[in-house]
Amino acid sequence: MLLRADGANDGLSLLPDLLFPQGVTIVSQKGDHFFAEDPLIAQKTVALVLTVLEHIDSSHRSTSPPPQPLEEK
Repeated sequence: MLLRADGANDGLSLLPDLLFPQGVTIVSQKGDHFFAEDPLIAQKTVALVLTVLEHIDSSHRSTSPPPQPLEEK
């Protein structure tokens, strides 16, 4: 209630303060502070980690030059 007048918030922080310009935001719909009670938390955590790693890998591939073949001696 204390943050309501200041804008969209999660009860602890203002949401615009949590977003990074040109960043990627991953949303957990209907997620709350009760993650430990979620019977699928392990599967959701693995899915989140794989999503982040895939994003890092794809953004790295698009910005780095292709690897050069090794010279034979």
